Amino acid sequence: MEDEKLEIFEKDIYEKYQEYVQQFLDLPFKDLPQAGHLLPKFAAFCEAELIAEQSPATIVPKFFTEIANIQDTETQIELLFWFLQFIERQIVLFDAIEDVAYPKTHDDTAPGSLHNWLEQTPDATRKDLENYCIRLVLTAHPTQFYPAQIIGILQDLTQALASKDHPSINDLLLQMAKTSFANSHQPTPYDEAVFLCQYLDNVFYPTISNTQQILDSKFGALPAAIQLGFWPGGDRDGNPNVTTETTSAVVHTLHQRILSKYLDELEKIKHFLTFKHVWEPLEQIQSRLRATSAQTSLNTPYHSPEEFKDDLLALKITIDEQHGGLYADKISHLISAVTCFGFHYAALDIRQDSLVHTQLIHEILQRLNRYPDYLQQDANTKLAVLSDQLNQPRPDDLPSFPFRSVENDVLTLLQAISTLQTVVGARGLHRYIISHTQAAHHVLEVLLLCYWCGFTINKIPLDIVPLFESIHDLAVSPDIMDTLYQNSTYQTHLNQREKRQTIMLGYSDGTKDGGYVTANWAIYQAKVNLSAVSIAAKINCIFFDGRGGPPARGGGNTHKFYRALASTLAQHELQITLQGQTISTNFGTLASAHYNIDQLYTAGLAHLHQPIAPMPEQQQSLLNELSTLSSKHYQDLIHHPQFLPYLEQITPMNFFGDLNIASRPPRRDQQGPLNLDNLRAITFVSAWSQMKQNVPGYYGFGSAIQTLIADGKEAALKELYQNNLYFHTLVENTMQSLLKNFFPLTHYLKNDPVFGDFWQLLADEATTTESTLLTITNQPYLLAEEPATRASIKLRESIVLPLQVIQQYALIKLHQPNLTESERSTLKKLIQKTLPTNLNASRNSA
Repeated sequence: MEDEKLEIFEKDIYEKYQEYVQQFLDLPFKDLPQAGHLLPKFAAFCEAELIAEQSPATIVPKFFTEIANIQDTETQIELLFWFLQFIERQIVLFDAIEDVAYPKTHDDTAPGSLHNWLEQTPDATRKDLENYCIRLVLTAHPTQFYPAQIIGILQDLTQALASKDHPSINDLLLQMAKTSFANSHQPTPYDEAVFLCQYLDNVFYPTISNTQQILDSKFGALPAAIQLGFWPGGDRDGNPNVTTETTSAVVHTLHQRILSKYLDELEKIKHFLTFKHVWEPLEQIQSRLRATSAQTSLNTPYHSPEEFKDDLLALKITIDEQHGGLYADKISHLISAVTCFGFHYAALDIRQDSLVHTQLIHEILQRLNRYPDYLQQDANTKLAVLSDQLNQPRPDDLPSFPFRSVENDVLTLLQAISTLQTVVGARGLHRYIISHTQAAHHVLEVLLLCYWCGFTINKIPLDIVPLFESIHDLAVSPDIMDTLYQNSTYQTHLNQREKRQTIMLGYSDGTKDGGYVTANWAIYQAKVNLSAVSIAAKINCIFFDGRGGPPARGGGNTHKFYRALASTLAQHELQITLQGQTISTNFGTLASAHYNIDQLYTAGLAHLHQPIAPMPEQQQSLLNELSTLSSKHYQDLIHHPQFLPYLEQITPMNFFGDLNIASRPPRRDQQGPLNLDNLRAITFVSAWSQMKQNVPGYYGFGSAIQTLIADGKEAALKELYQNNLYFHTLVENTMQSLLKNFFPLTHYLKNDPVFGDFWQLLADEATTTESTLLTITNQPYLLAEEPATRASIKLRESIVLPLQVIQQYALIKLHQPNLTESERSTLKKLIQKTLPTNLNASRNSA
């Protein structure tokens, strides 16, 4: 199968890319026509010179003087910008060609597909599925670094390539060449929400409703099998641009867009359902839905999606009984859509940092003269104070705070929840996530704020979701939840929430804190222990995983992780964030969304009729050793005196804040010195990716394996790789990170008087990790078992190599003294232009 994928890659992707990229490079550009012809020469020159251990600082001027014979400095700079423009468009072209080939490289009937699962599990019943679902949560992080205009061209180009419409391809290449890749302004959270709605409308709506219809027709009407969550407009953790007004606007926008989708579908259905006793009720349904959308009483609006669905079901019965079921499948499709999307489309999650709640509780208690020194108390005392306050009458009036303050936003948001829920229903806004949950009182603080804002304890319409991120917080999370389960007030809350407790676990910050291996293993252990605590308390515990795009942020071959976990952990639901470029890469087209949603849905059902057995103790013990050893090496690295200076002075990390790509600042706290706590994981991982040193995705892994091999455990590690899918997937994802490394790019740092030794640490660990992984997997080279994936990565990296040289050239030059302001400005612009393209090329680097 893998050989077939490689053959498809070479024929349908590589060869087509070579054909069309030459066509693109030959396009007539009046300003600098030789740029397209010089770029391939520049690329080849960069590769040869880097292998010869030359610095980008010398490679760029040497190319102009010895190869291009261009001496004029202004022309050289102009050419560099042209090179970058060509490269960023080459990546779009490659994306489009890969998207066209996706159905060939990913078989939607292969193992893991819904089709295959239904065939392999003929005895599956409705009872097996009615309490199982997956929830895909689209986050507020940048989903793609292309502006909306380029996304549109990419979609059109994909269609033109698929239909081999050569005139349109040529026109689209020209259009792309003349369209700016830079956003004109920084997007607002509302802009981000509207941007994501394109994916909701064009990809998720048809894919999810089709899947639901297949399941409904097979098993009878099921609850929503695939649900959508949404963070833009609700996630305010460290984002001062998200306000209650933003949240309200996003809720109403999602509501209107899903009603528009239903109205569009009804209009198409009317073309077919022209029968007696069908046309008239269909028009009445359409009229009522229009009234719901317009929020008018001219006709009776629907007060709930259930009411709307009841009318559709009645119509379907009429069609079945009076017209032989002709075109009834079209009504069934709409019914399945309403099951999944309700009147909310995607459920908006609220997220805020625990420190905000603690400070707010302190200020309110202080102003009310109830408990003036709450902030200074230990965790147990805080918990006792909160429990006491939850049993006291709520204040007649809460203190007021400045209009745009974070304190005011928390209070006005909680006071607006009920009103917003009347618009979209309880399903549309029902979770409050607490970042950096470190103690039980962080959860009760939100409960108390809800109580103070008007809710009664046994009628708070929110699931309060603690988010555990750091290695320490993951380790103590079972104790925190046990404390909460034993708290009588919180028990009352859980009882009215059907004894369901959602717990979020963060891969991104866990990796930043403990390293790749330790973060993944700490989360696995936390799930095992949290499950045990919840079962003992008779609570249905649901895990919500905060995953990003690259392996260092929990990405990579995600569905394989859940397929592995299904044999050792109960997965009543599978909930994950779709962060970074995951949305556009894995869910950007109908084909990719269909394949990946299938894979995720069946992953949790992989062992439906088999008993869940714990991971063998011998394997757990070996993974414990790996985690401990890996963590030690990683901790040594992040506490190295040059670690933070290297990030700030050598990587282009500080330039991310200058890009108009996201509403969220790159750091939670913009004031004061840099530290890992206030640096966002997406910025942290992306900075290393720019350097082609994917440190968070491998560091410590190789040294840990090396130590275990020296202790005589090579055979045990090989057995673990072969027989433990969890570890197998960890290794494969690390191989992806390593394959995207390219230390020759920064070899010049080896002799740097300040950072030379630190650079060598990174390079040595990369070499050690690669060699040890090849040893325990018996592979001749990285990703030998996935040749098509390897070929794709290698080609993408080759396309952006000249861009990376230009970026390093500009970074090095920027450190030189006596630069004019004009020179400094030009170098900064060069760097800024390289960042998005470099990330887009890797597809899962952010």
